[in-house]
Amino acid sequence: MEMNQIRYFLAVCEHRNFTHAASASNVSQPSLTTAIKKLEDELGGDLFVRDRAGCRLTALGKLMQPRLQTVHDETRQAKAEAVRHLRLERVPISVGIGETIGHNRISAALERTRTRSPQAEIELIVASSSELLAGLRDGEFDVVVTAEKVSEDLYRIDHLYDEDYKVVVSKSHPLSELDAISLSTLAKTDMLDRLNCEMRDALHGTCADHGHELYAAYL
Repeated sequence: MEMNQIRYFLAVCEHRNFTHAASASNVSQPSLTTAIKKLEDELGGDLFVRDRAGCRLTALGKLMQPRLQTVHDETRQAKAEAVRHLRLERVPISVGIGETIGHNRISAALERTRTRSPQAEIELIVASSSELLAGLRDGEFDVVVTAEKVSEDLYRIDHLYDEDYKVVVSKSHPLSELDAISLSTLAKTDMLDRLNCEMRDALHGTCADHGHELYAAYL
C-alpha cells in the first residue's frame, strides 16, 4: 500500500467524482484510477461503485475510509514533526539534573540555549545519579548534569565548574571558630548524612583512605 494510493482514495471520498478528485490531486484521471485499482486489488474488493452522479463508497470503502484517513493524518504529522525537529523549531531536549546540583549553576546556560533556539522545548528532570545514568544509557535524557564519575569511553564529558566541599554548622558550634577542619576532626563530629548526595561516596572514601570513618547521627 502506497501513500499516493491512500491520498487518491481520500480525494475520491471527498469529491465523490474521479475526475474532480484527479484535478484536486494534480494528477491525471487514468493515473488516479490505476492507483485506486491497485489499492482495491490489495484490499481484496471494490472501494467505490460508480454511477451517473459520480461514485459512492461500498461497504468495504466505508470500513476503510476512517482507517486510511488516520494513516494519512499520522503520516503528515510525522513529516511535520521531522521538519520542525531538523529546523530546531520545536526540539524536545531532556536535561537530567542531580539532586544536589544547584539549579542556579545551569540556569544561565539553559537561558542561552533558549535564546539561540527560542522554540526548543527544554524539560528538566531532577533524579538520583543512578537514575540519571540509566536514563542517559536508555536515551531518556539528552544530557545530564551530575558530579558522578563516568567512563570517558561511554560518554562525552564536559567539565562545567569546580565546587568546594563545605561543613555547615551553627554559629554556636565549636567548629564555627575554626578556619579549616581536618578529616580527623570531622570524623569525631556528629553529622547529618544525605543518602542521595552525589558526593557522599567520594567523601566517605576519602576519609577511609586516611583512616577515618564518618559518623552520621542523622540520615
